[in-house]
Amino acid sequence: QYISQFYWKELFIKAEIIDLYKQNDFWKTYKAKLDNKLDIDFLLQTSSNLNLEKWQKVSFVWNILKIDNFVDTFNYVKYLQSQNIYFKAKPYNIDLRWSRKLSKYEVFVINLRKIVLSNIDKIYPKRESILLSGLLIWEKAWLPQDMFDAYSRSGLMHIITVSWSNISLIILFLSFIFRLVPAYLRFTIISLFIIFYMFLTWMWISVIRASIMWILGYYILISWRKTDNLALILLTAFLMVLFN
Repeated sequence: QYISQFYWKELFIKAEIIDLYKQNDFWKTYKAKLDNKLDIDFLLQTSSNLNLEKWQKVSFVWNILKIDNFVDTFNYVKYLQSQNIYFKAKPYNIDLRWSRKLSKYEVFVINLRKIVLSNIDKIYPKRESILLSGLLIWEKAWLPQDMFDAYSRSGLMHIITVSWSNISLIILFLSFIFRLVPAYLRFTIISLFIIFYMFLTWMWISVIRASIMWILGYYILISWRKTDNLALILLTAFLMVLFN
């Protein structure tokens, strides 16, 4: 509601690039964060020949645009708002300010993601590797427009997002691998792996939520306690608020 009063108004915007969101032959769309006190992200669309680096500072003067649902079967606006994205901008000119020095953790995650993506590309055909990259580590930048539109129209966009199902598969797979390990040691190993996976996917909100609920739920399961779903949801919400 606060952002809506600025739609189609020319503003001076300073922002920090978070990641490449998607691209095609003509455009690149970056996820960016406003460089002010507002914790708001937006989509920054540029020409395909402009390469912006992660965490690079940029500024521009342009109208901010409202994001609309382009199909009836999928609420694209709510989907983006769940990722803290509330508007888009398509400026003609962008001033590059500076890039901050990456931390060792950020360099490690970037390099590890490159290794994972490189191995996926070697093993699978192009379209399958693109889909698997989105399923595993939330890499959607190279998703072809026709595939993106098809998943949007069918209401299946959630399939190519990292969330509940991914954490479930991790727990099932690791539980089988470590099935002979004592329960509480197995729980510790799996929990550490899930926490590592959270960092690998850049701590997306959906991954944090699913990870907390699954770690708590898995502990309840192996300790043979009675599950209280409402208490589990409330505790997850409390931990997420405490985290951010």
